[in-house]
Amino acid sequence: MIKYLWEDKLMKKAMIYLEDEQYKFLKLKAKLLNCSMAELVRKAVSLFISRERPVPSYLGFIGAGTGPEGGRTSEEDEKILKEIFK
Repeated sequence: MIKYLWEDKLMKKAMIYLEDEQYKFLKLKAKLLNCSMAELVRKAVSLFISRERPVPSYLGFIGAGTGPEGGRTSEEDEKILKEIFK
């Protein structure tokens, strides 16, 4: 398989078949965004992968809890730091 280097990323060429409507949509969207159809396909694949890839177990705790009722949370971190370092 031939590999390509594009924007410092090693890429592999792949041939895909699109339905007529998919092709027309991608072609129009690429023109509107001033990019290539290949770039749109890469972005779509990346988005799909990011949504389908499971969250690593070591990140599973994020968002699992809540702060104390009426207490200070990490959402206020900048405000808290400004108060401390006045």
